[in-house]
Amino acid sequence: MKNYTSAIILAAGESKRMNFPKALLKYNENTTFIEKIATEFNTFDVENIFIVTNITDNQNIKNLKIIAELSGRIKILINNNPELGRLHSLKIALTELLTTKTEYCFLHNVDNPYFEQDILNILFINRETDKYIVPSYNQKGGHPILIPQKILKYLSASDAKNRIDERLKNFSAKKIDMQNKNILININDPETYKSLIINK
Repeated sequence: MKNYTSAIILAAGESKRMNFPKALLKYNENTTFIEKIATEFNTFDVENIFIVTNITDNQNIKNLKIIAELSGRIKILINNNPELGRLHSLKIALTELLTTKTEYCFLHNVDNPYFEQDILNILFINRETDKYIVPSYNQKGGHPILIPQKILKYLSASDAKNRIDERLKNFSAKKIDMQNKNILININDPETYKSLIINK
């Protein structure tokens, strides 16, 4: 087990442009986005996986086969005000996470299941106590990112009206070059989703 390492998956958005919950989109015939992402973090052997969702999608996510199987490691949290943005969801998760011994946490969005173990391993190897670690492709930052406890505590105390990236500007980022452009994927609409499924 990767001692004192957790993962937060942000899945509370209302998916208005997609018109379907991103967490429940199919990664393949048998697996949804949220199941694929949770499986990757479970395989990496983090101690805790926090999923922040909205009240509408909560039960459907809980009922998914892989999520149910990982219930001992996963904690599903509800954001009752998803319109307040991703930092509000993150603060909900940090309320729980900071009661644990977590020293590092992967932060990931539910709209990108296209990452593998090698990316997590490289980020973890490059971890630092006062910088957040960002995978980079062609000088563009992607996800997931790895955040140390010091910065997690700062984000927890931040005004939820701000954006996560704005708050992170108060710290140094350590960018790690990757050969995998999938770290840049951001699925916001049916057209992007369909093109990825066709070209997968």
